[in-house]
Amino acid sequence: MVVMKIGKVIAISWLMLQLLGGIATAQENTAQFSLIGKTDSEKTLGRHYTVNRYLDDTCTKPKRGSRMYRAKYVDDVEVFDTIDIPSSEPFIFQVDYEEKRRDTERSCSASIGFNPEAGRRYRADYDVSGQVSRCRITLYDVTEGEVELTPEIVPETMCTKRGANGNSNGVPTHAMIERF
Repeated sequence: MVVMKIGKVIAISWLMLQLLGGIATAQENTAQFSLIGKTDSEKTLGRHYTVNRYLDDTCTKPKRGSRMYRAKYVDDVEVFDTIDIPSSEPFIFQVDYEEKRRDTERSCSASIGFNPEAGRRYRADYDVSGQVSRCRITLYDVTEGEVELTPEIVPETMCTKRGANGNSNGVPTHAMIERF
């Protein structure tokens, strides 16, 4: 009876070490990422953000989890949850901002990429300004203080559901809405 209890304790201890080792390995292979969206737009009927991750600057999506964030009817400043990102590959993401007004829809998209280091914390600020006349992403390493980083990857065109669409990075689009 005592031998069986000792065997169970050893088995449980081994299992716990395996689980904890897996957690440590996962943390060693990831970095943390957060996003803050800011806009100065006024008199809108709705503001929306969509953030997608891509594997390269030709809009190749990962097999799972390409959408990182989606927020509708947001305020001037939207703080998104912190997520873990892989540090074993380039991290490329695109932020799409869209707002609706009485007779127009305005949107602006920007995309950057960088090579995250395991154990570091990063924050991106996505700024939409001039009533959606421009948008840009500023990247920071916030592990120890706040250090602005230069993106290592800056795609020339933006992605859509069908791949690269030819719209320039950070250039807004406006569409008139016809009312019947």
